[in-house]
Amino acid sequence: MAVPTTITPPKRVSLDERLRNNIRVLKALWKITDQQIAERAKYSSRQQIADRLGGRTGFSALDVDRIASALRIDRDALLSPTDEMMRLAIAAQESEPAPPPRKRPAPRKQAAK
Repeated sequence: MAVPTTITPPKRVSLDERLRNNIRVLKALWKITDQQIAERAKYSSRQQIADRLGGRTGFSALDVDRIASALRIDRDALLSPTDEMMRLAIAAQESEPAPPPRKRPAPRKQAAK
């Protein structure tokens, strides 16, 4: 059996790419929306989260802290490679009670004509 003579190094990704990917993974895992992250992280709009996840705006150190707190995960775990982040996130989720479900706003009443 032939042994490969070259080893392909793992693909290097930027820190912003890793953050975007990890946040998307957590959003899917925990079924959380950009709006919920924005509210928990005290952003003024969902668009600020969407801009960061879409790569239109970079992440600052403050963003990482705010988003990690909103996702209830350690900042270092959020910055970790995705497989390691998933292991840490699942362990954290199992050791902490789930957040209360989000209440939907009451439907708006239409004004009488």
